[in-house]
Amino acid sequence: MSNSSLILWHPGVHRRVREQLYYFLVKVDGFFSSDFREYFESRIVKELGLASYCLYEIYGTFDMLIRIWINPINLRNFLSLLSVNVKAIAEFTVESIPLYWCFPELEYNSCSGLQEITKESICNAQEGGEDIRKSFVDKGLLVDISTFPTQESIKFFISMSMPTVIEQSAQDNLISELKKVVQENSDINNKSMYVGNGCMWLLLKATVTNIHDIRNLVGDIAGKIEPYGSRTTTYIASTNRPLEKDGIGTGTLAAMDAWDPAIDAWLPELYKDLEPGSQFKIEIEQFLRKHLLGVTFLKDDEIQMKNFFRSIVHKQKLMATAFGMGIFSRMEALLRDELGKFLAYVYGPSKVAETLVKFEMPTEPKRMTLKEVFGSYKRTFQDHKKSVTKDLMPNNPDKIESSRNGLAHGWKDPVESWKEVGDALFEIMIKGRKILDYINQEVQKDSVESEDGSSETQ
Repeated sequence: MSNSSLILWHPGVHRRVREQLYYFLVKVDGFFSSDFREYFESRIVKELGLASYCLYEIYGTFDMLIRIWINPINLRNFLSLLSVNVKAIAEFTVESIPLYWCFPELEYNSCSGLQEITKESICNAQEGGEDIRKSFVDKGLLVDISTFPTQESIKFFISMSMPTVIEQSAQDNLISELKKVVQENSDINNKSMYVGNGCMWLLLKATVTNIHDIRNLVGDIAGKIEPYGSRTTTYIASTNRPLEKDGIGTGTLAAMDAWDPAIDAWLPELYKDLEPGSQFKIEIEQFLRKHLLGVTFLKDDEIQMKNFFRSIVHKQKLMATAFGMGIFSRMEALLRDELGKFLAYVYGPSKVAETLVKFEMPTEPKRMTLKEVFGSYKRTFQDHKKSVTKDLMPNNPDKIESSRNGLAHGWKDPVESWKEVGDALFEIMIKGRKILDYINQEVQKDSVESEDGSSETQ
């Protein structure tokens, strides 16, 4: 085992070293595959120190499909380099891997022995260290794919769009059903499933020896997802030599012991008060990196959110509960106050109560649960301007309400459930502010238009 390209790291190892998995569909301007491949390897890979990437030429509406593990800090540089001579890029961020071809029993974020992953042990394993590789294989941290049987096959990908109007529990059940369909299909091999967000909801990657078997699989999948409004798109990989590598790159290795300056500026206690290699610190860091990307807070909102996470870092249950409830209560009050005004704006002041009865909601917003508030906004946006609904509404109002009620009634420990509560806090703050900003802009715009109309009449 001397060739590092013949090993595959467990996804939990990539996550441990702060890498995130992305897929990109790329349409190249003036498509020449050899030129693009050369540019990708000689410029992008070398400049960013990448070692885990795949590049496939595909048949379909795009020319290339790229898979990459990368530190999110470097994602902007990657996209900047990738965009040269490219017509279109569609991004898919992977959040979970229900099925992974070389790790049958996959636990995406963790596996035994992760505490043994260090810069030195990774380098040793990738440079051919027999003992460390054997130890990592035994612990399920990597596999040696040179021992896997090989055969001529066709690689393909099936992307599935996000189901519409479906609760998280139903979504989870649907993923389990799709996983079963894929696992029980004996005509396909090397099966992997990725769930996330962006240009698709779920991506299936596999191989077949007979291309007609893909059509049968697509039919089976369509039968499961089409009742939920999801659709499939199939991409066939070209037989041209793909680029397929899986390692931990020099860019990641160099940053393993370094601080993330953006996170440090936002929450310095994370680096000051927690051990550098602790899993708790790494998980908070990854969580904040994901949620803070591209977010701009109002000053008071940011102070409250920082206070909540300081309490989590120091495992102060009462303080975390107080700060968390402060955020929920403030946003809840603002959203309730504006709901009545927005209903009056859209349907007319005399129609508010009638509209809420039609929605099967309490006729006074102040009596509504948080889920009912969001439900009323959703129905109103759909009537007012349907196109804005997806961008403004939270992904999972049930989880927001569950976290809010759990803190309020004491049956949810914010320290033990900090990821769930933290997700809900970011969701209600970001989406809540979007809703409030949108309402303010619409009402102001209407007011200006009314004033202009009055001036012309006069």
